Amino acid sequence: MARYIRSARLLDAHRALSTPGDTRPVYAIARELGFDDPSEFSRAFKHQFGYSPTEARSERVPALSPHQGSAGAISSLAEIFAALA
Repeated sequence: MARYIRSARLLDAHRALSTPGDTRPVYAIARELGFDDPSEFSRAFKHQFGYSPTEARSERVPALSPHQGSAGAISSLAEIFAALA
């Protein structure tokens, strides 16, 4: 279960980072999604997507659709809570 929550948080972070109008710093997005350590967030993000959060913010990396991401990733925390209900 923890793996799915982490995966969903990373996917939410990717969406925020690849949204053109979102100018929040990477560390702020990470903190809002429950990552207290920016280094841990960056390592987990790179492990899941194959590139850094900073690269995700650049125009070179396309935004993910709600159904893309790592295999088996849940697209949002709302889906996790709905599955538990």
